[in-house]
Amino acid sequence: MDNVLEIEQLGRMFSKPKISAYDFLKGFIAELAINNIVIIPRSQITSTLFDYSKNEKYKPLFEDIGFNQYGDTVTSYDIEDSIANLQVLGMIGKLNPSFERIVIYLDKDLSKNICDSFDEDTRQRIESLVRDFIKQLNRGQYERCSTKF
Repeated sequence: MDNVLEIEQLGRMFSKPKISAYDFLKGFIAELAINNIVIIPRSQITSTLFDYSKNEKYKPLFEDIGFNQYGDTVTSYDIEDSIANLQVLGMIGKLNPSFERIVIYLDKDLSKNICDSFDEDTRQRIESLVRDFIKQLNRGQYERCSTKF
């Protein structure tokens, strides 16, 4: 019986995550675009997503994302790498050289296609996370995002 339990634990430990860090961030950005959010503060992405990663409802979205916390500062190589890849592909850009704000270049059709590529459970979790993110923006918990350039 113990061997079966050990095998199950090893299977979970070495199994492929349901969604990659890159695909999650691509879905997050696409869902923001669907909701008419096209400019987001760069400085808050990692810390905001770290906060959401602690929520049981969203944990499956963060299986492939590692976070490092140093006091009040949260970093993530996985998120930084995904942002860089999205920028190289032209899905996002920056307003100025300091890259303080991310501009989302996805139109609604492409954004919907991206979101439709996920299974229903993953898509619903991303939609819910973005709704919660927008609610917190509207309450002033995070720096305002913009719906236009």
